[in-house]
This record gives sequence, structure tokens and C-alpha cells, in this order.
Amino acid sequence: MGIWLMPDPGGYQAYMITFPRDEDLHQIIEIIRPLRIAMILQNVPSLRHVLLDAAVAAPKKHYYQGDDPIPDKELDKIAKDLKLGRWSFYGALYGPEPVRNVLWGAIKAAFSQVLFSLSCTNVRSRVLNSTSLRTSLSMNVMSFISGRERSRVFHPSLS
Repeated sequence: MGIWLMPDPGGYQAYMITFPRDEDLHQIIEIIRPLRIAMILQNVPSLRHVLLDAAVAAPKKHYYQGDDPIPDKELDKIAKDLKLGRWSFYGALYGPEPVRNVLWGAIKAAFSQVLFSLSCTNVRSRVLNSTSLRTSLSMNVMSFISGRERSRVFHPSLS
């Protein structure tokens, strides 16, 4: 038996933001700090390297046969195969949908600084819902809707 210690927050949305380059890490950390202090990031988010997700999916020998560290070219292939960047930022939003939408907008705006620093010429956007795929915004955003919960994902496209 369990006891629910928190009242229903009115809604929950998990999200993941991916970043394609290791060089983005410093800027990502500098963006996270003020968002967390201002409570825009409501929970303690997680920032993970692609190798953590790769290790969950398969052992190192599945990706690379050498005993030395995995080279950058192979890391890029792993990230592409897993549909991730070099770094993935995971978090969640709480509250009624209008509140979550405002917070999500602030988070997207802050992290889009990293996207624009890439000097991408072809950054596309997609919103995926249960019935259709439509274009909007200026970065890849996917919304997966299942019941009352919805997860959101950004993934900058470098192609």
C-alpha cells in the first residue's frame, strides 16, 4: 500500500531536449541554472550523454569493437541510430495545461539559444499528435499524446 503525499498538480508533461554536439554542454549548463533558480524547471532535471542511453540498449561491443574510447564518428552514428543528440535533457512540467504551456514556452525559448548557435540553415519543426503531422515553430518538437499525459521532445536537425 502507498500513500500519495502530494496533491494532484492538475497535469503532468514529461519532456526531453536533445543537443547534437559535445561543445554545447557549457551553454546548456549556463541555461539550466537560471531556469532552475526561477523555478521554471520545476523538478530536478537530468542531463545525460548519449552513451548512457546506448548502454541501456546494448553493450559497448554492439556499437564499437575496440577497447579504446569510442571515437567521435562512432558516437555520431550511435546518436543517429538512437535518434538522440550527444546530450539529452529530461524534465517534467506540472500544473494545469495553460501553466504548463507557458513554462514550456520559456524552456523552448531558453534552449533555442543553443540551436541558433549551431548556425543551422535547415532547422525544421514538427508537431506529432495522435492524428496528424503538421509544421510549426522553428525547431523540432514532437508531442506524443496518450490519455491525459503528453510528452514533448525537441531534436535539432542538422541535415
